[in-house]
Amino acid sequence: MTTSITQNNKTDQLLIIVTKNGQALACRVLDFTDPASYRPLFKELSYRCVMARPDLAGTPWTVVLEMEGLNTAAPLVKMEGWSISGDPQLLAVLRVPVEKFFWIGVALARQLGLEHGYAIQVAVTNRGNPVVKQWMQWEDDDFVLEETDSTMLLPAEFSTEPLGPRFSIHRRGTFMRCVFTGKVYRKFTLAAAAEKENEQGWLAQVRVHLYGDGFCDVLIDDLVEAPASQRGRGFLKTPGHQFLKICRSHERVGGYLHLHPRDVEGTPLAPLPSGPDVTLAWNLDASVSSLIVMPIALFGFSPDRAVEDIAVCGFLNGILVPIDLEVLCDDST
Repeated sequence: MTTSITQNNKTDQLLIIVTKNGQALACRVLDFTDPASYRPLFKELSYRCVMARPDLAGTPWTVVLEMEGLNTAAPLVKMEGWSISGDPQLLAVLRVPVEKFFWIGVALARQLGLEHGYAIQVAVTNRGNPVVKQWMQWEDDDFVLEETDSTMLLPAEFSTEPLGPRFSIHRRGTFMRCVFTGKVYRKFTLAAAAEKENEQGWLAQVRVHLYGDGFCDVLIDDLVEAPASQRGRGFLKTPGHQFLKICRSHERVGGYLHLHPRDVEGTPLAPLPSGPDVTLAWNLDASVSSLIVMPIALFGFSPDRAVEDIAVCGFLNGILVPIDLEVLCDDST
């Protein structure tokens, strides 16, 4: 696999193309006037925007793309979030390494049965570009760009009130931090400590707290047990329609917590997402308005091994990665 990057003028679309022997075989257009095209990235940028200007919550905004560092070893897609309520105003900038988009090209290549010898090209462009129109000649409806009159609005469900004292379990310095109340942390870790046989899962009810210092707390203050049609030592199955129903029946859903065994056939596991967990996170993120968090604890959890036995992931730069984990010190919570 090889890659290349192309820069046009500032615009709102990112084009990812798979080529082999100079022939374009497949493409994917991320239209950054449509949040559904890459929702985790939109959410992060949107919350960064209202972090800078909380008074603009719920007002219209838009995204502009630009490529940076074309002649360097680490090119970036620069995402600018602009308020368009009144005079246009730049609110926030998110710089995403181009490599964070390569997984889309790899997925397209795999759909075509390609393993080696293909290239992935990344370009920022716009729907009026004649090259884009040529690339869009595929008959697949997934690649048709349609005009839309929908207006993107900045998030409105958040607080700017600071949380109280907390202690840190994982300090990675991430923009987004997962924070447990003491009560929820005890409930989750006690369940993990007692579990030896089967995975368990809970939906998290959250509140988002934004701060002017560049950090965002996703506070888990309540849990709802997730239904399961089947469960075992290495799996927990819930029909998608049932999962979505419970998400919609509870306000403030913004995460999913579950337990993992300590090993699989003798191979030790870390509290990190599996492939199905990543898919669940992607679908959950698309189903709720909040930023989401995905805590995992291992069977037989021990407070003395908390750093090894529990971790949490969230979407940063559009990819699910480990983030800071903290617990409020106030036992009354």
